[in-house]
Amino acid sequence: DFVYPTLGNRMSPKEWEESEKPDLMANAIKRKAEILAAAGSLIPPDLDTEIRAKYPMYFSS
Repeated sequence: DFVYPTLGNRMSPKEWEESEKPDLMANAIKRKAEILAAAGSLIPPDLDTEIRAKYPMYFSS
């Protein structure tokens, strides 16, 4: 048995060219966004606000 990654593609260069050169990085970013959107927040909003007030955060939520 072989396990193939769900994001990678195994196209030949010719197939890749004929498929309008799909961008693996763009597909990975799109899939990441789908996963994170489905995950939801594990921290209640009031606790999140309290933590962010107490500790500086350098990324957007």
